[in-house]
Amino acid sequence: MKGEWGEWNRLHDLMKNYHDNYEAEFNRIYDAADKQVAAADDKNFRYFIHDAIGLEENLRLHQTTEDQMFAELAVRMPELSEGHQAEHKAIDAGLDQYVAYLEAVRTKTRAYDPAQLRAIMDGLREVLFTHMAHELESLHAATLQQHWTLDEVRKFPF
Repeated sequence: MKGEWGEWNRLHDLMKNYHDNYEAEFNRIYDAADKQVAAADDKNFRYFIHDAIGLEENLRLHQTTEDQMFAELAVRMPELSEGHQAEHKAIDAGLDQYVAYLEAVRTKTRAYDPAQLRAIMDGLREVLFTHMAHELESLHAATLQQHWTLDEVRKFPF
């Protein structure tokens, strides 16, 4: 039975690995924000900004993949369509603000302020982490079993 349960939870477990990595990266950048000094010749600062922008790029790529996956799941799980899309719009707004700030700092059109970056990330954290938890609930075996057969889950292209 454990093997079968693992098959039901395959998508959940895969998504959890991605989400755990994104959460760890988010927290690493957040924690490092106040340790940065925006010196023009500071390689560490430039790497920090590059990594922080990389998080945004990775999250957007992940969302694109999710949009495709959840669109397929929403055929039988319509609650996914509306709820997840609304959350993605809120995440997009937070990511837009986040990357706009980082790009302005990177191009030196705005001075770096760790408190400002953390404030932006605080707003993004709430919607992003809540969304990731909702996705995991949606992909849990107990939820999938209400809408799909195990054979169908095994045949998912993702």
